[in-house]
Amino acid sequence: MSDIKVVGRAVIPFAALTPGACDVVAQTAQEAMDVFAAWHIPLPKQARLREAVALLRRVAAAGSWGTTQAELAQVAAALTVAGDFILIAQCLRGDPIDAISDEIRTALGEGLAAVGRVGGYDVSSQYWFGMLLARAGLRPRVPRAGERRPDFVINADEIDFGVEHKRPESAHSAPDALDTAAGQLRDYGDKHHTPGVIVMDLSDAVGAQHTASIRLPTPTAMRGIIATAFQTQADRLDRRAQTYRRSNKYDRIVGLIFYTRALLWLEQPVGLVPTFTAWVVTYIMERGCHGIIQDSVRHLFRSLKTTIEEFGDSPVRQLPVSR
Repeated sequence: MSDIKVVGRAVIPFAALTPGACDVVAQTAQEAMDVFAAWHIPLPKQARLREAVALLRRVAAAGSWGTTQAELAQVAAALTVAGDFILIAQCLRGDPIDAISDEIRTALGEGLAAVGRVGGYDVSSQYWFGMLLARAGLRPRVPRAGERRPDFVINADEIDFGVEHKRPESAHSAPDALDTAAGQLRDYGDKHHTPGVIVMDLSDAVGAQHTASIRLPTPTAMRGIIATAFQTQADRLDRRAQTYRRSNKYDRIVGLIFYTRALLWLEQPVGLVPTFTAWVVTYIMERGCHGIIQDSVRHLFRSLKTTIEEFGDSPVRQLPVSR
């Protein structure tokens, strides 16, 4: 592509964001739309990214986040969508890839109302994680269609790994999602000799989306509740993978990565401040590492864990535009 459009990193992560500053977020999201257009990803009038931009501009004009829980939840959805797709657009380089274009088109086609519902972030969550892989320097590739395949293939220490990303709708459906991911990675790995990594976004499974309309005088208690629920579910899923013996689907899984994201509304002297928080935990699967240097897997996981944490909790700061 002769003219590659690039989105600056001016507002991600957001820095003590105020309603008036939402114009900056909206403008950056508008730049992201230009990138998607260059990738042949059409944005219908009612697409959720356009809705998010329009809502953020209304927030900036009013100088207020809103007064009701419903309004806060809608703004939280708009900030999440805008932030996710700004980051995704920053990682789209070179010639458009049809497989990615089609799936991002699906993600953008749902309205903001779907984002607040369980499962509303499924595809955008997948490509948000793809953005993290790119930021971690792992150069994610999308396998060719026509076979059972993982979401991405990455390379670490000269080893190709299949990466399958899932976002289960509930704690009840999470084990089945884990098993399905293992089966996909096994089938692809048998043909391409790639060990597998399972990544799961447990945000819906732990109910993190319900924080989007709650005002918090301090985040400590809510963070503790989410962290406990998240760690409990992650440990349970790790035990399932470690002890699974019904088939060989986990035999070449080298590790598990679980994460959860939430937007918390914090009451501060300047008013309500939206704060993105992320939790992440990794597990090494020793039986899957047979014949692979565990140091390579640990290096891979450290890179990803650090990158996920960069976009949650403490790093709430505004960074300069770089083009």
